[in-house]
Amino acid sequence: MVEADVLLRGGRGGDGDPIMAHPPETDSDITLQEWLEEMVSTDKGIKLDFKSLDAVRPSLELLQLVKPCLDRPVWLNADVLPGPNGISAVVDAKGFLDTVTSFFPDVTLSLGWTTGWHPERHNEVISLILRNFLEQIARALFQAVCSPSPTRRSLLTGALEHFLKKIYSSAI
Repeated sequence: MVEADVLLRGGRGGDGDPIMAHPPETDSDITLQEWLEEMVSTDKGIKLDFKSLDAVRPSLELLQLVKPCLDRPVWLNADVLPGPNGISAVVDAKGFLDTVTSFFPDVTLSLGWTTGWHPERHNEVISLILRNFLEQIARALFQAVCSPSPTRRSLLTGALEHFLKKIYSSAI
């Protein structure tokens, strides 16, 4: 898999082309269209990590043009939940999911959350986010859903036990 961060040239609310960049950058020397044209000639799966909702629709329109040439996994990712200690803005979950499923109803969704680590204060653990993620978002979807990685190891304390209880209790 090859992951690429996507936003609109000009940043949040920008009206330019989808580009390969990660905030705070708002410009790039490669557009998503150019990147997708290169990816068609590889055997690698694609993971697009959206940094703004504004970039999703125009990016999916470009992806739709090359999708027939891609016989490999395509994952679409966005941080749709505020996570523990996160200071980054999230992509609107409903807007992201509605747009993605209207273009690609069978694509693998990689739904994430923002995180942060602050040594000068108590840091929440991720178990709360996993509960919200599983109960509020993933349960309502029909597509394959995965959790993006990496997850900050420092935030996993206590989360695994909660996560396993949720999986086992929903399977019973």
